[in-house]
Amino acid sequence: MRDKILSLLNNHGFVSGEKIAEQLGVSRTAVWKQIETLRGMGYRIVSVKNKGYRLISRPDIPYPEEVLPDLNTRVVGKSLYHFKTLSSTNLFARELAKKGVEDGTVVVADTQSMGRGRRNRAWFSPYGGLWFSVILYPGIPPQKGMMLTMIASIATVEGLKEVTDVDAEIKWPNDVLIKGKKVCGVLTEIDAEMDRINYAIVGVGINVNNRL
Repeated sequence: MRDKILSLLNNHGFVSGEKIAEQLGVSRTAVWKQIETLRGMGYRIVSVKNKGYRLISRPDIPYPEEVLPDLNTRVVGKSLYHFKTLSSTNLFARELAKKGVEDGTVVVADTQSMGRGRRNRAWFSPYGGLWFSVILYPGIPPQKGMMLTMIASIATVEGLKEVTDVDAEIKWPNDVLIKGKKVCGVLTEIDAEMDRINYAIVGVGINVNNRL
């Protein structure tokens, strides 16, 4: 329901609680409760008597309500789990993969307490970064698993260029650098048989608003 309320408030004007309730087929009390939840999530929503609610600003947090409406991918991110904190997005994603969740499912956390890099090295994951894992069923043999890491590294460089116009480079196979400083790391973990990958977890950590 929250995503529908945000969609109704997206016109940058006031929308009455009565109209929202009518559009969604719920009570005005239910609308108020959802508005309070959104405020608690960081959405700045003002209310004025006889006018209704108005969305003033949105949080800079990758909530599903923020990501999914603008997503143009065919597979990745159609299902998205967001958490304030996790021990590790890769570990949580692995448990989901064992249950056979949708291909391309993404797990994202604002912070990680046990983030890991290659060779099981600790990966510092404070608030302000983008820490996420993608669950894939790639249908390729284990020998080609490294391709997933390389593709993720390339996609990160291209994404940084598109969004920020910053030129980054890859320290093969899994580090992304800006002016020689590491801004991103990729960790791919697979569960495989001799001839096929059952699932792959591609973990990506990007220092978005963190000092390098």
